[in-house]
Amino acid sequence: MVPPSKDGKSIKGGEFINSDLMDTLKGLGIMIEQSMPHQHQQNGQAKRAIRTIMEKAQCLCFAVCLLQSWWEFCVNHTVYLINWTPIVHLSWLMPVESLIKVKPDLSELCVFGCGAYIFLPKEVRANKLAPKLELMTYIGYKTGVKGWRFM
Repeated sequence: MVPPSKDGKSIKGGEFINSDLMDTLKGLGIMIEQSMPHQHQQNGQAKRAIRTIMEKAQCLCFAVCLLQSWWEFCVNHTVYLINWTPIVHLSWLMPVESLIKVKPDLSELCVFGCGAYIFLPKEVRANKLAPKLELMTYIGYKTGVKGWRFM
């Protein structure tokens, strides 16, 4: 028997449910099995992965002295680093390397929280005498664009 949720409806480990993902998996012939509520041992690998990501993100946040409100950038950078770390289950390939079948260029990896002088184009400067560079802190990669995020 599935225990009811607070609103009276039964739930089945719904934190990973996404209609687009479900449609894609069904299209590939993959059957979905959801875990029972409050039965964390049924979803051990996912729970452990989330714990690892959150602990590494917390370390990044503390090391760089970011406010806790900036936690999402730490999590994004942590996942990025995990995807670029060789793992034994892929014969010491990086997950991104296994996906794209090309060895990625590691020279573009940046140290989270490092300082960098960022060029300010004319359009964003206050006037002609305003500085052309500003010291900012690196907080991650921008998804879908060849660029970085700074604060």
